[in-house]
Amino acid sequence: MSLIEIVWGGGALIGGAVMGARTYRVNRIVLINLMYLTIGLLFAASGMLPPTAFALFAALSLIEGVTSSVFNSSFVSVIQSRIDAGVLGRVMSLYYSFGLLPSAIGLLGTPGIFHVLRLVKANRLFFNKLCKNHEILMEYRVVL
Repeated sequence: MSLIEIVWGGGALIGGAVMGARTYRVNRIVLINLMYLTIGLLFAASGMLPPTAFALFAALSLIEGVTSSVFNSSFVSVIQSRIDAGVLGRVMSLYYSFGLLPSAIGLLGTPGIFHVLRLVKANRLFFNKLCKNHEILMEYRVVL
């Protein structure tokens, strides 16, 4: 686990603790949209940092963790308060399934991207240099 993942998780813990400490009289829909906008801006700012700004990147990751936790807790509370309890599990299941759908589509497209970028050829060259034994090389051979 990297330092940034630990910092993000710490931020998520802080955000969860703040949201769980008491009930806030804030419109949760506005809070969801504000957190969505904030995390998007923080991601954009993180992406524009130079490689030498690691400390600032870690600080932004902490804030992103807090923001994501506040977003998730607000979203779940809105869903739980607006959806009938009899179908709540199905609604949450569908929401998270549709949320993961782009990941599955991206994974399906990965072999095509590797082929286009010729990373498969580079991978074979790496194994040729790494493995002197031809049988070990054939175990890891990529078939296209």
